[in-house]
Amino acid sequence: MAQSIQVESLHLGTEEVARFAPKRILHMWALRAYPAHYIIELPDGTMHFMSATCSFDHVLLLGRYRGYHPTMCTGREVDAHIPRLYGLELVEA
Repeated sequence: MAQSIQVESLHLGTEEVARFAPKRILHMWALRAYPAHYIIELPDGTMHFMSATCSFDHVLLLGRYRGYHPTMCTGREVDAHIPRLYGLELVEA
């Protein structure tokens, strides 16, 4: 039986997106199942969908990722320079 993925949509204006956007992340993955999104892991351990097509000055979190851990899915962790394009900083746990 396939596991369903639940996404909680965040309908935020541009100013609210900038205010709630994370600046520090632990990991960022590009999964084959979600070609227009990244999965990011925040320092508190939660994972969220992030739009890969958002502008570089506003990171848009689309909702909480509740699927299998990205290391168990078809995809890969992005190169270290990609999060910097979105104004994010990779930190160690």
